[in-house]
Amino acid sequence: MNRPLVRVLLFVIVTTLLAGCYLRPLPGTEEHGDEKVIIEGLNGYVLDIISGYEGDYPYLLNDDYENYNGVTEDLIYQGEIIAKANPSGDRASHCVGLTFEVFFKAMQARNLEHGRSPDDFGDMTLADMEDFILTWYVAGDRPRELNNLAAALERSGLGERLTDFEEAKIGDFVQYFRANGTGHAVVLVDWIRAGDTIIGMTFWSTQQSTDGIGYTEAYFQNNPPGTPQGTVSRENVYIGRVI
Repeated sequence: MNRPLVRVLLFVIVTTLLAGCYLRPLPGTEEHGDEKVIIEGLNGYVLDIISGYEGDYPYLLNDDYENYNGVTEDLIYQGEIIAKANPSGDRASHCVGLTFEVFFKAMQARNLEHGRSPDDFGDMTLADMEDFILTWYVAGDRPRELNNLAAALERSGLGERLTDFEEAKIGDFVQYFRANGTGHAVVLVDWIRAGDTIIGMTFWSTQQSTDGIGYTEAYFQNNPPGTPQGTVSRENVYIGRVI
């Protein structure tokens, strides 16, 4: 990964994610990753990939950005390392790095199953991939609505942004921001409802509250009286799906 990309990642991770990726754990969801769910599109591959993260995968956010980009293993595209794992080999990750890793591995798995090169990401050059990563990491030089994982998928032509919560399904990627400006990147499991009202979500990602990779939940702010109140801004939820 080149130095300009590393410098931008340093800035965004410190300012946007340092206080993020922290949610209270959801009891009794440890087995979600082992469920076999058949879904069309890339979502099924996403679920297969996340089921493979067994064992210890700690959460780590540090300042060694030239050597660590939040992924559990080095990711290689067109013969170049595009995201680096922690040199200690502890398989640590943070939320934007982990969700990008899952996307990347799911794309490669689908490509191989269909007899294509694992590096078939449309017409993406290495420079295009770096821009894609910057956007996924909320590190691009753009407004927030154009600087998130859904925007990365949409601009690259690999996916689309969903604006209707009811259209989202398990295996979609979600990036949300809280009232205090911090954010989180996750794989959606399901919406939490109170009657017909969506008041939160369950998801898979890595966060401090689960000591690394695991399932947990988050709630929206300004939910109906008598329901759990959270800090997630409904207006700042970005749902991305690969097509």
